[in-house]
Order: sequence, then structure tokens, then C-alpha cells
Amino acid sequence: MSLYEKNLKALRNIALKEALSKIKAPKHFKLITGSDSLDINLQDLRDNSLLYQNPMQELNEAIKLYNETYPLYPVLYFYGFGNGLLYKVLAQNENHLLFVIFESELEIIYHIFHLVDFTKELEKGKLIFLNPKNDINLEAQALLGEFMPAFYSSRVYFLELHSKYYEKFKENVKQTNEILTLTIKNTISAYGDDPYDALLGIKQHSFNLVEMISHPTIQELHAKRKGKFKSCVIVSTGPSLTKQLPLLKEVQDRVVIFAADSAYPILMQNDIVPDYVCMVERTDFTAEFFKHDFGNKDDKTTFLLASLVHPNAISYLEARGKNYMLLERLLAFHAFTALKQWGYINETISVAHMALSVASSLDFRNIVFIGQDLAFAKDGSSHAKNYQNGENFESGYYEDEFEVEGYGGGKVKTHFLWYMFKHFLEKHISELAKKYIFFNATEGGVKKYIFFNATEGGVRVQGTIEKPFKECCEEFFTEEKGDLEKLESLNQQKQNELLLKSLYKLYQAKKNCLKFRTFLNENLDELNERLKPYANQINPSLLHGGGGGVVLCNKVSNKLCK
Repeated sequence: MSLYEKNLKALRNIALKEALSKIKAPKHFKLITGSDSLDINLQDLRDNSLLYQNPMQELNEAIKLYNETYPLYPVLYFYGFGNGLLYKVLAQNENHLLFVIFESELEIIYHIFHLVDFTKELEKGKLIFLNPKNDINLEAQALLGEFMPAFYSSRVYFLELHSKYYEKFKENVKQTNEILTLTIKNTISAYGDDPYDALLGIKQHSFNLVEMISHPTIQELHAKRKGKFKSCVIVSTGPSLTKQLPLLKEVQDRVVIFAADSAYPILMQNDIVPDYVCMVERTDFTAEFFKHDFGNKDDKTTFLLASLVHPNAISYLEARGKNYMLLERLLAFHAFTALKQWGYINETISVAHMALSVASSLDFRNIVFIGQDLAFAKDGSSHAKNYQNGENFESGYYEDEFEVEGYGGGKVKTHFLWYMFKHFLEKHISELAKKYIFFNATEGGVKKYIFFNATEGGVRVQGTIEKPFKECCEEFFTEEKGDLEKLESLNQQKQNELLLKSLYKLYQAKKNCLKFRTFLNENLDELNERLKPYANQINPSLLHGGGGGVVLCNKVSNKLCK
């Protein structure tokens, strides 16, 4: 087996491996080597430019720079592979766990794989290649979501040009850097950056435990309803929803409908009864979507609420005797209370993400989105007509409006929050798309889930098939669904047992908080003294009510103990 074949075998990127295998005779690059084994250069025959002016000198300078300035960086990002020798040398530093290489010129990789042995680095996954001329959004999301050192070190991210040769790709370099920067921002934001918001969730989850335990579990939901239907539609409240309502009303008896909390009153006012209504937000503002009385029309609807929703949402449903269940998100405190019968739903950054999480867990194969605009309409509206808070509710609210690729092509205007939702929706879809009913090398596979964007407006959602809603209805919604099987709660004895266990967990949590508060009070002066040299580096706007980080921690611990 040749060196090139060994490198190809060790390469994990299947798409790149296939692309390199198709290269038989390089056309655009000429290999230039000197008497020294490290003197490796390439010439771009299209403009006669060289990768390096002095390969060995530039290599030594780069090695010196990275060994002296960035020896502890776990992940390094480079635009350009060059002759690869820099990565071969830097890989000897055990602190460098990963090199992310953006290279669009496959012939460069082809030539170097014939000369330099990268099998060790490739097999260990220490070297990954991304083509910056392709859509790298999903790859960037996967990198930051699955390789935790990349996430933890994202605050010190920078993208380095491998050599001056790559300056000719400056527009693509800029675009690549923007994508990575935004992906990092989105990923960090998804973890939450507001301790008071987290505390509100802990408080409301604790208050809602009795209602959660006295209502059906997610295990009961799966046992009774998993795999019973092939198709569902997830309804959000983007401006495009309005035009889909008449058709949705026609087919509602032939498709399982998941509605966002904000879509619930709109659907009911149009005589469309959803099978599920999802709510994930903590605020009392969101709870008001349930402050309606539609009589017994929605008696068969199952309201799926995250366990940290505002208690008002539960009160409104209780007052009308509606069917609901509380589900735990994949959060640390929810795992601590150890009531896994009601969890865990993941990827719940918005209510549409929650609906997708539940729908996929119930094994719906054809998952159709409508009203998933995540963008402003041409008339500037942000929501569907008859949206409870007005169709222009978010119009002009955000200063950071910008254009992105729209449904069917063209451009639409969005803002950071919607774009973050789009980012994580695509990430979730990408992860689900990897699942198969069966798969083998000879027959291929049958995908477990297929996603259709039938919004007919708004942003383009990668990973979905854009298809008119009418065609989705005709192709997938063909059989009467009938009534969904009734869900039962645990028996009273089991409820009491779990309630006692959860109350003990809350007692433990409070005890730990009091211990932490005592530690802070005893060491507050010393800790604040240590912070003084860094006072000018702390942005007061990042801290609630100003003050130092330790003071903030003390406030948080006091609030949590209460």
C-alpha cells in the first residue's frame, strides 16, 4: 500500500476521501521540491503563484510563533493546508488536540498526501479538513457541539492564514471567519448566560414538581403513541402561516398537529384543533397564550409543557380541565431531581425545537414544518395575522437585522435570535438525519426521518426538503388518524413515593446552597481583593446591577437559598 493510500485510508472525511480518489492527474498545481526533505513547495499553474516564497524559512518562523505564543491552545484553525509540515510538527505538542484546516484546493492535499505521512494524526482525529467553498455551517456546529475542547476554548478562537498565498481567497476567508464566529456565539448563547434566568427555571421547576408527578410520564407517552403515525406537521407563527391555515383546516383529521404555544389560539380561532401544543419558555408573558376558553373543542388536545414553565400556564389549563403533561429538559438541575420518567427532551432552545424533539421521539417519519419563517415578511411583519401580540410584534425591535438565504432562493431579513434558532434547528435536523431504519453497504439505507419545509416563505433551513404544503398534504396526509390513545398517570402510591424523593433532593440542593453562601461570606473580602487587579477588564454591563463577580455570586446564592 502506497503512502497516499495509507493517508486516504486513515482519512475520516468520507466526502473528501471520495473527491481525492477521483483525482488521477493534477491539472492546477505543480510540485516543487528541494534537496532538503522539508523543502516542499507548490506552484498554482493558473497564475504561477507559489504557496511559499521560502518554504523552510516560513516553516521555522511559524513553528517558533506557535510554540512560543500558542503552546496551550487545544484547537487551532488554519485557512490552508500548504505543505502540511507545520501541522506535522505542531501535532507533537500534546496540548494541541485538533487542527481544523479549511482547504478548497483538493490538489494541494492530493500532492502532500503522496509525500508526508499523516496516518497517525488522521487516525487519532487530530487533523480535520473542511472545504470553505461548501456550506460549513453544519460542520462548524458539529465541531463545537460534539468536541468539547473546541467549545471550551472558543473564547480564544482565531483563524490563521497558512501562508500569503491564501490571501487571494480573502473574501472566502472573511466568510468562513464570520460563520465560525457566529456559530461560536450561538453555541455559547444556547448554554445560557443569565444566572437569574437559570434560577427562575429552577424555582418554577421546583414549584411544578407536584403537577408533573401527578400527570402522565414521557414513558407513558411513548408506550401509547410511539410509532402509531407516519406524518406530522409542526406549526409555528411566522407570517407565512396565514396562507396555510385553510389547507391545514381541510386535512386536520388526517395528520397529527404539533402547535407552538403561540399558534394555539390562532389555530383554535380558525377551527383547527391541534393534537399537541408545546410550551418551553419560563415567562408569564408566554403563559398568556393559554388564557383562553375554547370550551370543549380542545378536550382531546395534549398540552406538552417544559417543567420550568411559569405556573400561570398550568393554572390556566387546570381551570379548564385540560390534558397536560410536564416534561423535563436536559438540564443539570432536572437531572439532579432524578425524575427521569418525565425526561429528557433535548434541543429545546425554542418551542419549535421542542416539538421536533417530541415528534422524533414518537417516530414520525415525515415531519413537515409550516410557519417556520424565522424572518420578516416582505411587508415587514414578524408574525402571522391574528398573532396574540400583533403581527408586527418584533418588527423594528432588533437593531441587528441582516439578510440570509430564503426559502426557494433569494434573500430575506432576519435577526440574531431567529438566526440562532435556525442554526440549532439545522443542527438538530442534521443529527436526526443520520439515523436509519436499516443500513448496509450494499443496499444503502432507509432514513428514519425525512424533513420537509412547507413554510413557502422565510429562511432556507438546511437539511429540509422544500416542498409546497399542498403537495405534502396530498402525498403524506392520506389516512384518517382517529383519536389518540388516552394517557394515564402513575398510581397514587408511586406518585407519593416520587414526590418524597424529589422533596429530599430539593432539601439537599438548599443545604448545598447554604454551604456555598457561608463559604462566600467567609471569603468575600479575600476574593474581592484578588479581583482588584482585573477590575478594569470586567465589563460592568455583563453583571446584573454592576459590582464584581464575587458580589454577583453572593446575590445569586442568596436568591437560590430563598
